[in-house]
Amino acid sequence: MICALPLWMDEETLSNPSGALADYRVVISGTHSLGGNEYGWKLVNASNTVVALGSSSAGTMTVPDDVRNGEYTLWYWGQQDGTAAKGWSNKATVPHQQSVTLQGSLTSLPYTGSAHFWWLIALLAGGILLLAGYLYTRAGSWRSLSRSASSSQ
Repeated sequence: MICALPLWMDEETLSNPSGALADYRVVISGTHSLGGNEYGWKLVNASNTVVALGSSSAGTMTVPDDVRNGEYTLWYWGQQDGTAAKGWSNKATVPHQQSVTLQGSLTSLPYTGSAHFWWLIALLAGGILLLAGYLYTRAGSWRSLSRSASSSQ
């Protein structure tokens, strides 16, 4: 039988827990003995609906763009992530809960290491290609003008 809920091993806890939410990023920290620094989290709105969730070994995760500024409950826990080779795991610490306020804007996100960075690169590359095409066209028209001027002399 497969259990879909986390199994808490002897009430394993996340020591020194900290969860924050700002600029569309969830930042979680703490220590646990389930192996590594893996974290799981979910963000719940005032209607008790889960609006975002995820897991990460980095402790910093991006909230989806469709989640708006407002008051939320952040649930987070330490977890043990398995692999197909090592065997899957659903072991987790006892979850922590805290009220958080999402404030910030997507324009204030840092561009390093995110999809926003690649959009910026694509826009810059497109602009450079347009400029190069324009200059190439202008250079071609100058060449044809200079050829016609030299042939008429």
